[in-house]
Amino acid sequence: MTIAVLSTQDTKAAESVYLAALLKEHGVAAEIVDTQPRKWTQQTRDRGATLSLAGENIRDHVLPRISTGELSGLCVLAGASGAALTSALLSAVPHGFPSVLLSPVASATLRPYIGSSDTIVIPTVVDFGRRNAYLDFALRRASNILAGLVAGGGYPRAAADHFAGTSFGVTSGLVDAVGDKLKSEMNKSLVLFSSNGTGGEAYERFVTSKLVSGAVDVTLSELADELCGGVLSAGPSRGWGAALSEVPVVMAPGGIDFINFGGPQSVPERFRNRATYHHTPSITLVRTSEDENFELGKEVGKRSAASKWGVVIVPTQGFSVLSTPDGPFWEPKADDAFLQGLSEVPGAQFTRVHDEINGSKTADAVLQQCKEWKGIN
Repeated sequence: MTIAVLSTQDTKAAESVYLAALLKEHGVAAEIVDTQPRKWTQQTRDRGATLSLAGENIRDHVLPRISTGELSGLCVLAGASGAALTSALLSAVPHGFPSVLLSPVASATLRPYIGSSDTIVIPTVVDFGRRNAYLDFALRRASNILAGLVAGGGYPRAAADHFAGTSFGVTSGLVDAVGDKLKSEMNKSLVLFSSNGTGGEAYERFVTSKLVSGAVDVTLSELADELCGGVLSAGPSRGWGAALSEVPVVMAPGGIDFINFGGPQSVPERFRNRATYHHTPSITLVRTSEDENFELGKEVGKRSAASKWGVVIVPTQGFSVLSTPDGPFWEPKADDAFLQGLSEVPGAQFTRVHDEINGSKTADAVLQQCKEWKGIN
């Protein structure tokens, strides 16, 4: 038996190797398949088209190996881009073939039913009402999974040596640097949550439940979606958990330079004269305006002022990789408006850094704030 583990090896190699080792312990072989787009198609100027072409080639490579019995199952480890890359494959696997998507975006459309919990979703496909082979198959699958979960032991408790962090691909440079520094200089592990709406809700739950002893909330893009009607809002309570639970937090406006929408046609008419970026075929980013950034600055300022340790690190050279001086969303006046809104809130704590969000100076500033928590966690 061989399980194909699909992931982009430039960002998820360690996780892939670890999963392969776990499968080996169960007597199952694993084959890691690198899904970096450049390995499957030539790069084009249209990133969405590149992902689509690469995804079709990945599908055409894996599907025949399923039909011949060479593969017994597959597991995809992916964020938003990786999930887009493998959507053509996952949509085409035979009914009942063992396939798993391990991703922070996997439960996004199921939020009305499972919220941000780690509930395992098992689609029955067919409806309840009359027993049949397909429904019985889904029930057997559920019983097997439940038996495994029960045998696996208890769930994680509060960890004083862990901090919660928020991340997106456009802020991963900062998060990676801070995570490494926290581990090497403070012996703290960073637990990451993708700022995709569901992830923000999960982050807030971890913080308010005090499952972590600190928070590095450096990707606040969900606040922009909440303000502007984007599709990845985490609701109005996003960012308040640390203040309410008195968990020390350092914040940064990572990702508030854009609003998330679906495909290009889903962008509301009022935004269509703005700078846009096609992140994937199903995700379109729209640049936030000066007025919106001013309001976002005030919102972040309120959260900072309400928190005992809520310092905001404000980089002056871009809030994501898209709004650096060479990026498509470079608009210094919009970023300055955020700082203006932040500074108008009484009690807001902030520090300006002459660097981009993913720069070393920004990472050092974030780490310095974390080091000041030593006596309180």
